[in-house]
Amino acid sequence: MKETINLALRLFIITAVAGLLLAFVNSTTAPVIAKQEQEKLQAALGKTYPGAEEFNPVEKDKLTEIQGENPNIQQVYQAVIGGNTEGYVFDVLGRGGYGGDIQFVVGVNGESKEIVGYDILKSAETPGLGSQVGEEPFVGTVIGNTMEEPLVAAQDPSADNDIQAISGTTISVNAILDGLNSAVNALPKVSE
Repeated sequence: MKETINLALRLFIITAVAGLLLAFVNSTTAPVIAKQEQEKLQAALGKTYPGAEEFNPVEKDKLTEIQGENPNIQQVYQAVIGGNTEGYVFDVLGRGGYGGDIQFVVGVNGESKEIVGYDILKSAETPGLGSQVGEEPFVGTVIGNTMEEPLVAAQDPSADNDIQAISGTTISVNAILDGLNSAVNALPKVSE
């Protein structure tokens, strides 16, 4: 009985020390990680809506309303040029990728409803296969489409709502379409 209590006490002490060490490491690395993620987001925003001078998040009430109908939308930013909102950048989750959800940003011109930029923020897709959704030529088939109707994958994209289907990466492409079409559905609400 004494040995059992002694063993339990040792395990408790080891577990407590390990937990404290993990908490300490987390508290020191969490701000650094958050800063790096914010820097990556700012760089992606600039890449996604070239020429924008600032990116202002939409009002919290409007975002909550948009997310109620489109839960894939993480955030929406107004792309401001010369003091005027010229377009929007959607921070979106494409659900159901092969490696999990794909987080990306897509910039949309407010007047023409044309996609002006697209960039992957987080993805665990298979390198060389699913990762192609963040590389050329796929990116080029996303940019330039209009967001007036749902986007679809096509082997030979020719319409204003076609993006390139990639053989062997259907799941990843469908996840991107899931996120893009959430932005298509949210755009009318954002621009009200």
